[in-house]
Amino acid sequence: MRNYVLYGKTGLGPWLMYAYLDVPENLAAGVLAKHGVRGKVGHVMTRENESYILVQVKVHRDSREKFLAAMEDLKAKMLICGYRDYETHGGELIREIEDNIIEEALQDEKLMKRLGLAGKNIVIIDG
Repeated sequence: MRNYVLYGKTGLGPWLMYAYLDVPENLAAGVLAKHGVRGKVGHVMTRENESYILVQVKVHRDSREKFLAAMEDLKAKMLICGYRDYETHGGELIREIEDNIIEEALQDEKLMKRLGLAGKNIVIIDG
């Protein structure tokens, strides 16, 4: 299960836009710092009656591999801290977000360009 989604690039700039699942206690901050990830936190989103939050972050391209390693470590930290449904429930939330991004992108030419999908044949298979 992935606990993050890549949802764009900042044009020619050095930043990749990700969103990852965290908890209100912000467990990811320590993990990202431990890995030396260069990033800028953007919006934090939550739903009513949801134990997880979605954090938008711009990650410097040079820190991409560090970010991905940190996301793997975050899964272990969530288990240690008692969030036993992080991978199952969190995986469902990430898939929902990806589905929404794809649906939105298919209707928005600028977003398709930002995602690097403009001019490509895209086939969606329900599964």
